[in-house]
Amino acid sequence: MAFVRKLTPKKMETMGVRSLEDIERDFAELLASRLPSAIVHDQVERLWDEANEIAVRAIETPQVAPCLDLLKRMQAMLKRHYLEGSVTTGGAAQSA
Repeated sequence: MAFVRKLTPKKMETMGVRSLEDIERDFAELLASRLPSAIVHDQVERLWDEANEIAVRAIETPQVAPCLDLLKRMQAMLKRHYLEGSVTTGGAAQSA
């Protein structure tokens, strides 16, 4: 049996990793912002990479499930954001 270390909030803080809640909050705020789509895209990439890095670190632990759930929610939020036409350029909705 492999030794499994729990990825606790304290451990994440020690590793310099933000909480999943912080990442999700920043993501939702970003999508709600009126920033240009190029800036949103770059910041979405950064937040996605940050959440994905936590998932990779937790891959063989039970803590991977909340990480994967967050990535799924982020993907669903992105789809809704773009399909509902929330991001616009010159009045026309951009496609993802």
